Amino acid sequence: MPKSLRIKAQGEVEIVDRPMPTPGQNQILVKNVAVAQNPIDWQCVYDYFAPGSEGTLIGNDFAGVVIALGQGVTRYKTGDRVAGIAPGNINLSPDSGAFAEFVIGDADLSFKIPDGMSFEDASTFGTAVATVGQSLYQFLDLPWPTEPAGEPFPVLVYGGSSSMGSLALQFAKLSGCKVITTASPKNFDFVKTMGADEVFDYRDADIVTKIKAACGNKLTKAVDTICLPGTTSIITESFSPTGGRLHNLRYTDMTPFRKDVAATVSGGYAVFGVPWSLKGNTFPGLPEDRIHSTRFWKLTDELLAEEKLQPHPSKVISGGLEGVKEGLKMQKEWKLSAEKLVYLIGDTPGI
Repeated sequence: MPKSLRIKAQGEVEIVDRPMPTPGQNQILVKNVAVAQNPIDWQCVYDYFAPGSEGTLIGNDFAGVVIALGQGVTRYKTGDRVAGIAPGNINLSPDSGAFAEFVIGDADLSFKIPDGMSFEDASTFGTAVATVGQSLYQFLDLPWPTEPAGEPFPVLVYGGSSSMGSLALQFAKLSGCKVITTASPKNFDFVKTMGADEVFDYRDADIVTKIKAACGNKLTKAVDTICLPGTTSIITESFSPTGGRLHNLRYTDMTPFRKDVAATVSGGYAVFGVPWSLKGNTFPGLPEDRIHSTRFWKLTDELLAEEKLQPHPSKVISGGLEGVKEGLKMQKEWKLSAEKLVYLIGDTPGI
């Protein structure tokens, strides 16, 4: 039977046999080649674990080959190389979870892997695409990359060396913005290759002053990809005298705020447009979220085909699904920097 990775208990995952999943309406069945790890993966195993999470399949980002089509799918055929996002880590569907030999994907939340791009590189896009679409375009309302700003205006991407951050830098640049970001000095060159016009050390005591100067004191839009204590203060203090809009990528303490700063927050799972829950909190599924996400994934597909987007640097961990245990521990201990962990499914013992 096909192999999948699931939560056994808090802090523990295990490889199990599961029946072959069947694609439904507008879905595709994918034989995975590579899957990529995100912070939400280790957080759900270690920090967001709740009673009843046992047995939940984990993982969001996948890349592989289409082997079956659900009803209504016309954009793909069997044999196509595809990558996308699956609703793993939460009890959204019994067949959810990208860390598996076979995965169900949504045809409109995936893209064809361009010729010349490896499965490993393609697997790094999934969650990043979902969150960039939400943060920059659904909430911060940046100009669509196909209709970029006539005159550049500043946008701050706090944490540009993260997988979401590096993709946000590229999209913001395509939207015609002056792109400001933060990173460790060792990653300065990397974020500049991804589109950053100015980059500052997030540990610099004068970072607020420097961001204001780089933006001409006109910063009004920012996204926080890190969302740790203190990042909110740095960002809001960097806004122009008239305030601005800040979008956070996870539910965290968003104080202190200036009264003239509008703050929003979203979860990547909103792209599916159905109700979902995390840490005991339930969130509604909004049709408009799915509609927006579908449009953004189509755009991403087109930009990748035109070679206008670069993948995030990846690091392959040996052992396939068995290696995920090591990878989750590495991310929990903050041992990663400017790289995304990837696992080759064929390296899994027993496959």
